[in-house]
Amino acid sequence: MKMISSSLSCKLIMLTSKSDFEYLRNNSSRKNLYYLTCFFKPNRLEEKDLAYCAHSRFAFAISKKFGNSVQRNYLKRILREHIRHRLNDFNYFDYDLLILPRHHIQFKDIDFNKIGNDIHHLLKHFSNLKK
Repeated sequence: MKMISSSLSCKLIMLTSKSDFEYLRNNSSRKNLYYLTCFFKPNRLEEKDLAYCAHSRFAFAISKKFGNSVQRNYLKRILREHIRHRLNDFNYFDYDLLILPRHHIQFKDIDFNKIGNDIHHLLKHFSNLKK
């Protein structure tokens, strides 16, 4: 396994295939936060895989009920940015994560600082799992 220098910026790796989404939705643990729900499971990458590097992979699924495409894409950008700022902390855990907004949340009600707090609480949850 290659170690990446901490001075290098890490890239956010996204899950895009249908099989990865199904894998996370069906057979994973779940953490409910105020604005977000997160499904997570240790990733299936092995050292023999060409793409292996100790990292977490992310997926976002936002329903059309949440709002129009502009609002959905804006929320995805906000989530990606909050995660990108804490990416080195997430990469320590080697998980696949599927992040969804909670059903009771509407775009007009979102406080984007609280989304950052949810991401922080998610990291705390992972650090407790690692102990």
